[in-house]
Amino acid sequence: MGDNWDDDDFEPEVQSLAPPPAVIDTVPEPVPVAAPAPAAKAQKKVGTFLATRHKAAHYGDMLNKLIQTVAENLEASELRTMSNYLKTLADSKKAADKVKPVPGTKKAPKATLKVTKASNKQVYDDYDAAALRSAASNSRLPYDKLTAQELVCFPDVTDAKASTNLYLFIRNKILQLWHLEPNVELTYEDAIENLPVPFNTTLVLTTKRKRVIIIGAGAAGIAALKQLHFFGFDVVLLEARKRLGGRVHTYHQKDSNIVADLGAMVVTGINGNPVVTMMRQTQCTPIRIAPDCPIYDEYGKLVDQRKDELVAEAFKMLELRMQRRRLKFWQIYEEILEKMKQVQNEMTLYKKSAAYLADKLRTQDLTLLRSENPDTRLEQDILRRCYKRDLGEAIKRYDAARERFRNLETTLRNLKKQEPSEVYMNQRDRRLLDFHFANLEFVSGGTLDKLSLQHFDQDDEFQFTGSHMAIRDGYGDFLTRLVSSDVAGLIRQNAVVERIKYDDKGVEVQYKSDDTRSTVEGDVCLCAMPLGVLKRSVANCNEAPKFDPPLPEPSVDAINEMGFGNFNKVILYAFKDIFVVSYEITHAIFRLLMASRGEMFMFTALSKAPVLIAMMAGEAANLEAPNEVIVRKAMNVLANIFGSACPKGPVEAVITRWHKDPFASGAYAYIPCGSDGDLWDRLAEPVRARMDDGSYTGEERIFFAGEHTSGRYPASVQGAWLSGIREAARIADLFLGCPFSATNVLEPECVQLDSDDEDNEEITETACDTENPEPEHAADEETKENGSSHEEFPDSTDHNGETECKRPKLDV
Repeated sequence: MGDNWDDDDFEPEVQSLAPPPAVIDTVPEPVPVAAPAPAAKAQKKVGTFLATRHKAAHYGDMLNKLIQTVAENLEASELRTMSNYLKTLADSKKAADKVKPVPGTKKAPKATLKVTKASNKQVYDDYDAAALRSAASNSRLPYDKLTAQELVCFPDVTDAKASTNLYLFIRNKILQLWHLEPNVELTYEDAIENLPVPFNTTLVLTTKRKRVIIIGAGAAGIAALKQLHFFGFDVVLLEARKRLGGRVHTYHQKDSNIVADLGAMVVTGINGNPVVTMMRQTQCTPIRIAPDCPIYDEYGKLVDQRKDELVAEAFKMLELRMQRRRLKFWQIYEEILEKMKQVQNEMTLYKKSAAYLADKLRTQDLTLLRSENPDTRLEQDILRRCYKRDLGEAIKRYDAARERFRNLETTLRNLKKQEPSEVYMNQRDRRLLDFHFANLEFVSGGTLDKLSLQHFDQDDEFQFTGSHMAIRDGYGDFLTRLVSSDVAGLIRQNAVVERIKYDDKGVEVQYKSDDTRSTVEGDVCLCAMPLGVLKRSVANCNEAPKFDPPLPEPSVDAINEMGFGNFNKVILYAFKDIFVVSYEITHAIFRLLMASRGEMFMFTALSKAPVLIAMMAGEAANLEAPNEVIVRKAMNVLANIFGSACPKGPVEAVITRWHKDPFASGAYAYIPCGSDGDLWDRLAEPVRARMDDGSYTGEERIFFAGEHTSGRYPASVQGAWLSGIREAARIADLFLGCPFSATNVLEPECVQLDSDDEDNEEITETACDTENPEPEHAADEETKENGSSHEEFPDSTDHNGETECKRPKLDV
């Protein structure tokens, strides 16, 4: 390619590619006698001109896109034909260049690249014009203009004629290079190397990167930080604590290697879990949690394994029965009350109508007695008969409605008598069952009376299978290792956010570090704060971050509606007698029956170090007693199990109180009663900027991540991590463009089954037969002439017509 260019004759007046033939300089070249060589100067001039005037630095991206566009449109036969043709042209040109002129004779006229205003501004010589025209033609592209697709991809090229000409030359030149060797991949580097000066410039024009402000250095915030930094964003992460991890915190005992996790501790499942993959990347040592664990009663005696299995089966049956019977009971109860309300409204209407008609009838009787005109008396008599007929019909309908109301009252009384019983086992077995209740409160995050019976286990189908693991050096150490040196400098610790201001132009976050207040500006803000902090924020609590303007009503409702449970631990460190190892309970879990079912219901030792961790779930997690009292209770529990072998106390004890931590305000989220399963997705919805009319219809500015936005993996580190990756991708799609269209995704078809109408008498039969497990379908209410309504009540089976029996999550 370089043989076709004469740098000494090049001038950068490039504006047209489709003019009349170029003016060829036919003046013989003079005999070189010490002529200066201005090539370097001209080349520098051209490069500077194009870099500043024609955006030459952008052509690298154009080359890459053009290569992809051409390659997918060419066929094999066309490639071979074009290759042979261009190879013949190239060989002929090379042979002609090798012919040296005879000494003493004049040089033949030479086609040169003499680009001036008078030369009609042509970019290349006659030979190049033919070769490039052929390359474009064989690629099914116009030689001297852009295609419609190119106009869409490169709209800035058409801003000036010179830019268009430059683009067309580079495009056609790339096509020519590819057709010369179609069997060899044409890379970006090869194209740059073969382009003539100054089109092979490597000058890169810099653009301002979008800035993302992340609040919270938990698993979600760290995941988003790493991903957005990889995408090329300017990222700033603000963390209120003086450490990383958030609710993932590993406590290191002084002057020893003993560690214990105060927050997240268990890797729930290894198959498909991203945490397991990252553990391998960070060279963290896993510890397998034993699935078979002993249970001790309140006297320290080991509970028979067979009894534990029977009670566990009873728990599963209870869960199944509750899901099918409790839901059915309350559905029927509510629908009977609703029907009673409707009938009562009908009775009120008929009663008012009867009173009105009775008053009209009395008035009409008096009018008829006073009337002396025969014609008037006839009209008044007809009107009186109409009132009397309507009054009788109103009284008849009132009596019928009152009878239906009495029947519904009887049905409701019978239904109350059949409410599921609460007691059906002895006290000792019930306390064993309480352990399973406490474990369910532990894994779900909230007390059972607040959990949604319908949606509390909606994540079961997405759980990772395989053994449960812990990390030998602690979960907190694992997250610290994930923060590599390239992103560690982007984190500002001890930065307590006070205000998040956002509008259609961007976001501004004000934070306080010690006694210094600072402000950081960005394009968007990703809130990876715990749900408890968001709840305090929307409630305008002191020392909670404030949103300016306030969040829209749907976001506030979702934050207030989602439950945020509590869970705490009592960590007993460094027993002098090391009785944990002597009793060979390493990696084992002690399940103890207590009167308060969630108080130290489980003890675990996950390493060979003499450390025990007692779990506090449910109502017992709301610790109010002093630390000394709590530690004494824990040692009493252990003394009942180990007797005289139990030491008097630990060397050190640490008690967590996540519900009182201002930067957490709880443990993890759960679906409360009366809420839908899509509450997780509603919490993850981005918030747009508020416009002047008060509507939130501007650009997306506030994003949310965290375990409380992960419906598939709630209350887990993997759920928080994946939510950070999700929001990083959402932000990248916002600024870099989405590579796919969501409109092309087909929604599954939904088939709605019609149900038949039944008589009102079926209400009584259904209410009295709550033990019937077969599904019943609700019918739409249809009011007929006598005012009666027909409805049947639904069963509580799931959407597939069956209810799966699920064992509680015990391996935690």
